[in-house]
Amino acid sequence: MERTITTVKCQDFAKYCLSTLKPKPIEIKPPEPKPEPKEEIQGPERVIGTTNYKKWEEFKEAEESEEKKQAEEYIKSMCSQDHRKEIELYERPTKEKLIACSQFKTQGNDAYKQKNYSLAALFYRKGLLQLDYTFPEDAKDEQTFKDLEISLHLNMCIAKYYLEEYDECLSHVGQVLKHSPGNPKALYRKALVLYKRDLLNESREIMIKIVSENNKNQEAIELLMQIDKKLEDYKSKQKKVFKAMIDGQEVNK
Repeated sequence: MERTITTVKCQDFAKYCLSTLKPKPIEIKPPEPKPEPKEEIQGPERVIGTTNYKKWEEFKEAEESEEKKQAEEYIKSMCSQDHRKEIELYERPTKEKLIACSQFKTQGNDAYKQKNYSLAALFYRKGLLQLDYTFPEDAKDEQTFKDLEISLHLNMCIAKYYLEEYDECLSHVGQVLKHSPGNPKALYRKALVLYKRDLLNESREIMIKIVSENNKNQEAIELLMQIDKKLEDYKSKQKKVFKAMIDGQEVNK
């Protein structure tokens, strides 16, 4: 079988292709909107529209300048403080500082007996200041140092209690218990503060511990009795309140 080969001219083939192909539609994009020109900051006056921002910059600069000035004054004052008294106290002999501490304690006790609790606290504070610059050199001085430290904190504690500065009172109690855990005087004074703050259960727990260790501690026994009485009064009041509430509900029915 013979094959018939049809020869197609290039021009005819091109015409054929053009007649069969569909032209693609041309997409016409809308023109992009031009951005509106921003108002430029005009000159050194920092004017935008009708608003002058120069004054805000001046205010900020003045504020920063004031802060810098305060910082410089603080640094200057710290550097210019006279520390000669602290150095003089530090360089004094240990025994001399312990004697001075003991004298301040005695003066504080005298003021306390006269019920001048503010003056007593001042003397106790001076005694503690002596100890801040004291570094015992032998075992004897070390023991004297510890005894004075505990005694002064205990005395400061009771003075602050009568001044009703309870937070400071508890702070000094903490110092005593740190050096002498279970100290009965410190625990008793802590219980006093808790009692004053109506934390009766916490106060009672401390007092039971003190009385169980020493049943002849009359102060502790009396405070424990006061705590128990106050707790009973609270319970009695609660019962009356609950009864009144129940009676009121029954009446409403």
